Amino acid sequence: MTQMRKVLAVTEETTLLPFLLREVTGKSRNTVKGLLTRRQVMVDGTVVTRFDAPLLPGQQVTLLPPEAAGAAELPFPVLYQDRDLIAVDKPAGLLSMGNEKERPRPAYRMVSDYVKAREPGGRIFIVHRLDRDTSGVLVFAKNERMKRALQDHWEALVQQRGYVAAVPSRSRRAQSAPTCGRRPPIWSTPDPEEKRAGRRSPTTGSWPGAKASRWWR
Repeated sequence: MTQMRKVLAVTEETTLLPFLLREVTGKSRNTVKGLLTRRQVMVDGTVVTRFDAPLLPGQQVTLLPPEAAGAAELPFPVLYQDRDLIAVDKPAGLLSMGNEKERPRPAYRMVSDYVKAREPGGRIFIVHRLDRDTSGVLVFAKNERMKRALQDHWEALVQQRGYVAAVPSRSRRAQSAPTCGRRPPIWSTPDPEEKRAGRRSPTTGSWPGAKASRWWR
């Protein structure tokens, strides 16, 4: 049977382990300490493992079921979050969207589990995507109203887009920026083998092997 999450209110100044020992009844001390070790305890939405973490009146301690413990944290930063949307810094090499068989799991699945661990019944909706090999800001809506609002006005909201790329080289030099003046310069660092073979990009003048980062405003 699936265990339910439990939310506990802090009413007096204390530290985490004594608070848990008092509130989690019918469990041994080692079992309660295991909740911290297995990262099943959150304080105000943040996973905490320190036994002596301070608690203040008004804070909330959430106990997660074992199956939700791993989902309570993300392997990349959360840049912004409110009740309507969440923005994360997606690393290169990670799909924005895909099926459960993808390894590593797509960003959508990770963020979805992250939100559900904090908001029972919570959902996220795809607003836009980034290529697998591109890092950058990835935004998800938490409800259909926000999804429609963002997608319907995306072109007006996002006024500038571009890629920043870095490639290995013996020396670093800035390539001239595109004539539109809206994208940042590309730092070209050609690989010696590619340079000897003469395989320079006919469109950008840079060498292959770049890792890109997406930026937008």
